Amino acid sequence: ARQQLNLNFARQINSDLTMEVVDGTESGIDFTVGEANDDGTYDAVEFDVTVTYEGTEEADVFAVTGTVGSAPDSTLWNIEFLNGTEWVDSMEVVLGIGESSDSSTTISVRVTPANESDAWHLDNGHRINVRLQTDNGDLTEESVNIQLPQTYGLSVTGHEDIRGIGTDDQVEFGLDITNDGNGDDTITISVSDNLPDGWEITPEESTFTIANGDMRTQLFTLFSPESFTDNVRVDITVTGEDGSSEIYEVTFQKAQIELTILQTDIIELSDQYQEQVGNLVVRVNNIGYLDTEESVIVYIREQNVDQDWRQETIQIDAQSYTDAVFEWEALEGANHRFEYYVEVAGSDANQVAGELPGEGTPEDFQMEFFISDEGVEQSNVLLPILVIGLVIFIIYGAGQMVGNRGGKAKL
Repeated sequence: ARQQLNLNFARQINSDLTMEVVDGTESGIDFTVGEANDDGTYDAVEFDVTVTYEGTEEADVFAVTGTVGSAPDSTLWNIEFLNGTEWVDSMEVVLGIGESSDSSTTISVRVTPANESDAWHLDNGHRINVRLQTDNGDLTEESVNIQLPQTYGLSVTGHEDIRGIGTDDQVEFGLDITNDGNGDDTITISVSDNLPDGWEITPEESTFTIANGDMRTQLFTLFSPESFTDNVRVDITVTGEDGSSEIYEVTFQKAQIELTILQTDIIELSDQYQEQVGNLVVRVNNIGYLDTEESVIVYIREQNVDQDWRQETIQIDAQSYTDAVFEWEALEGANHRFEYYVEVAGSDANQVAGELPGEGTPEDFQMEFFISDEGVEQSNVLLPILVIGLVIFIIYGAGQMVGNRGGKAKL
């Protein structure tokens, strides 16, 4: 018996290609760029890619494009192709098995790296991809690696030339290290062994890697003996991957508390209005190199008024200041005299250098109090109102006089 069959035939499109970089290497780095020019540009890298058609189409149209693999500077690179007369960002080639089609071709590629100021050195180089793609999405790709020369540079900030440290004490300090080169840099930091007996520092050496443009803080802890008198210098050597090194010196002196008060600060910082509650502000400066605990007691009172001492307890960092703020009742009159002195309590009392402000005999000063701005503003508002009222009164009075004269003339 006969049976009718329907056969559907759909030919599969085959646009296979093989691609090969001419003079490519097997090392993973196909091309190495030379040093940058004076204007920061790198010479372009040029190479050829041979393409052989292995598909089954009479004529396949391929779009030729280029991309740069993922990298911080990838958008700043430029890939071009020679279309026979000029370099272009993309072009088309036609390959196939038809009589009028070529079965192979050579594509000339030119790659221009980013400017030296923006370019990154990568250990594995920048991956450059040359792609041929048809309208139906078939894609074939060949890649090369281009290596840029590495530049080195380090900047070190954040350290102080002079620090303070107490007896049987420990102080933490650090260096901020920034990689100013164009690639990862392995940094070695070492401390010289010139410390006197009884002194210790950690770490004595450390090694780490900093990426291009990144910053890392290396912290150190210095330990002092139970007693010392002379200053101690710590020499820290920072060495980059290229072998260049710099030595940074930090001198530690015996840290003590040294307090001062400027009477001009009190006058400038305090409220100075008559008949108003305000703040009396005493700024205490610690010009020494040792932080205090909350052990600094500031005493103040109005002089010759039979008044009790008022007090505030504060903490002050080394080479800094803290304000002791006293709320004061409204005062009458323009001039008032005050007196003050400072005490340091607890173990900090043994760490004080020199005399404390007002030690032995309280120090005194005079402060002038002014009429408040609110009163001035009120009088400024009332004055125009009074003037306007006076003008209205004069106009009204003048009108009355004219009216009276007019009435007499009619009689």
